[in-house]
This record gives sequence, C-alpha cells and structure tokens, in this order.
Amino acid sequence: MALSSNTKKILIFGSIASAGLLSYLAFKLGKDQEFVDNVWCADSDCSNVDPQNYSNASGYSNVSGNDEANTGNVNLLFREPHNLEAGDLILVKQTGDSSGNITYPEYDGWVRVSYPRTPYIVSLDATRLGSSPIEGGTIQRESWFGRTF
Repeated sequence: MALSSNTKKILIFGSIASAGLLSYLAFKLGKDQEFVDNVWCADSDCSNVDPQNYSNASGYSNVSGNDEANTGNVNLLFREPHNLEAGDLILVKQTGDSSGNITYPEYDGWVRVSYPRTPYIVSLDATRLGSSPIEGGTIQRESWFGRTF
C-alpha cells in the first residue's frame, strides 16, 4: 500500500516536530532555583542556620578569627530544599546585594557540587574568597543530556 503525498508530508512534519521537541527537552537547563547568600559555616554550625530567618546580622556570613576567613569552599544557602547531590554540575548566577553589587564575580559560572551540608546548604567545588554582604542569586542544573551522557 502506497502512502499519499499528504500522508508523507504529515509523517515528515511530525517526525521533525517530535525531534525538535525532544532536543529542546534534552538540552534545556533546569529551572532557576534561588539561593539567598553564599555563607561560611563549619559542619556543626551549618545545621544551626535557619534559612527562613537568615540575615547577615546573624553572623553566618562571617567567620570568627582571621585564619579561616579565606579558607574552605563556597557554600550556598537556599530558602527551599535544594535537592542537589555531590557531583551535580550547576550554573551559578549571582544577582548581588540590594544595590546589585557582586563582591566575588568569580563565583559565577559552571561549578560542581562537592556535597550537600544540609537540605538548605550546599558546598561547591569553588574556593571561598572571603566574607561579603548578603548576595543572592540563582542556580540552574545542567541539561538532562549533559547529566546522562
């Protein structure tokens, strides 16, 4: 049984549209997830951070003592559970403080998650450069294609 010209056109168009949709879904980045700040906290201190009532005055952004002020990894604090796992590749985009100033633009870009400290704090494979005011932003997970292949 031979296919008519219209049937062939519909099949070709449907195949192209399906391939386009699958490509879009496979290569698009995950949705933006907002983080509140990049914070410094030791493992025992991280569990005491309350993301719902977080403010710079609470002291979580600053370390006690100068020796540790520029050590460790960048930690991001989220208001909602982040659901990130060790090894996830994420795109960090800071929005800055209330005036839009970004203290450490070096934190922006693609970076791997070292490990989740708590459901609200994740440690990144990026060196912490120092203290800063509250500077939030967003992260996006890599595409499904990137995670799979």
